[in-house]
Amino acid sequence: MKQLNYIDEFEEWYDPMNAIFWYTRDTFLFRLLNKALREQDVNTLYSLRYFIKDLHLQLKQLHASQQQTSTTLVTAYRGQLMNNEEFDKKIRRNKGGFLSVKTFLSTTLDRNLANFFAGDGSKEDEAQSVLFQIDIDKNVIKFPFADVSEESQFGKDEREVLFTMGCVFLIESAKEMTSGFWIVQLKLTSEEDEQLQKLTLYMKDYIIKATPLYTLGSLLTEMGQYYNAEHFYLQVLEEQQELFNCNKTNHVPAVYNDLGLIHILMDHTNIATDYYEKSLEAHSKNGQTDEIGIADTYNNLAQIYSDQGDLERASEYLHKVLKINENASKPNQIGVATSYNNIGMMYSNQKRYSEALEMYEKCLEIELKILPNSHPNLATTYNNISRLYDKH
Repeated sequence: MKQLNYIDEFEEWYDPMNAIFWYTRDTFLFRLLNKALREQDVNTLYSLRYFIKDLHLQLKQLHASQQQTSTTLVTAYRGQLMNNEEFDKKIRRNKGGFLSVKTFLSTTLDRNLANFFAGDGSKEDEAQSVLFQIDIDKNVIKFPFADVSEESQFGKDEREVLFTMGCVFLIESAKEMTSGFWIVQLKLTSEEDEQLQKLTLYMKDYIIKATPLYTLGSLLTEMGQYYNAEHFYLQVLEEQQELFNCNKTNHVPAVYNDLGLIHILMDHTNIATDYYEKSLEAHSKNGQTDEIGIADTYNNLAQIYSDQGDLERASEYLHKVLKINENASKPNQIGVATSYNNIGMMYSNQKRYSEALEMYEKCLEIELKILPNSHPNLATTYNNISRLYDKH
């Protein structure tokens, strides 16, 4: 019941300027957010996207203002119990390595308070008491952090320093002081964990910079989570359709196209074809002409029909792509060359070798003008021409 009251309060009183206050409260919010970050649950993160943006930006603003005051180097502390397996993997066997923190990270300037949260080492059979001592250089700006005492629910008592998500720390040392109690020296770095890179880029480029909505669906697709990606795209369609009908967004054709891609990856060719056709239909209803988007969908349909052996239909779509590339407001020479190459391959498969050679030669003519001599596309085109002569 208490958490339901918090939800009602959040809906009524939340403001972007009090994001830190809400994060530091003992409510559903910080638990849900950090659990989603730990598990890379992008669907939940999407639901929380506005709060994440507000929290990150408020930290960034505080960080910028606090850089101008006090000392450059600061030491913060965090005390926690770590189960033995996690401690061995992340700390004991990783000295000199990096510790990546996927979540927002709460620390304190009060060492005694951190010691309290670390415990006394009495549970060493199950967990280690760990005091993290974190050296912070305020000039490291890749990961915003700030003293949030003024904004926190707890006020100045806990002297809290909050780090944004995705911080990476260098493990400088790990010393066992007494049985089951460790002091781990960390240093904030500008490094980025490779495993976190895609999610972090999504957070920064999508949530923080508010790039197109379908970026998250693309991330899910890259991660191989096709059913989750489809679920997300369908949610986006539901949200965007009304705006699209009022000409307030142009995302719908791209979402249909990406739904088609997902079903290609799942070998659902007929469903993919339907989505590609819906993408073209949406383009025709949209007042803005997205030449690149339409060409992508034509290429996708051409690939489907080619795989099905319907080379005439595939060739029809490839010629449409060529026409778009040739007549684009900003002619795409690479796109034109690629279209010539693709049509040449189609003609070759149809044993229309003279026409195929004509396409390859047009492709080569463009590539020789715009590509360096060592570019691999030139080698591919020369190889295609050579293979044609072998077939004659």
